[in-house]
Amino acid sequence: MNESIRQRIDSLIPLLKDPDPEVRTMAAHAIEHLEASSDINETLQALKTGNMGSRISAIYALGEIGGEKVIAPLVY
Repeated sequence: MNESIRQRIDSLIPLLKDPDPEVRTMAAHAIEHLEASSDINETLQALKTGNMGSRISAIYALGEIGGEKVIAPLVY
């Protein structure tokens, strides 16, 4: 996980204890989104530069993620 994403997540963590349930929910969703975007980038990097086992794992992970964003890397 890169440093900017880690800093964003760290700034959102205190909001998970906010008295307003909507704020807690939105903070949790934002953290999940940031973690997922980081995971995709790491998976794409493994697909490009990893050994055979890492590449196979990356292909399966991209299949689980689904959507149009993963089609081009899978074709690669």
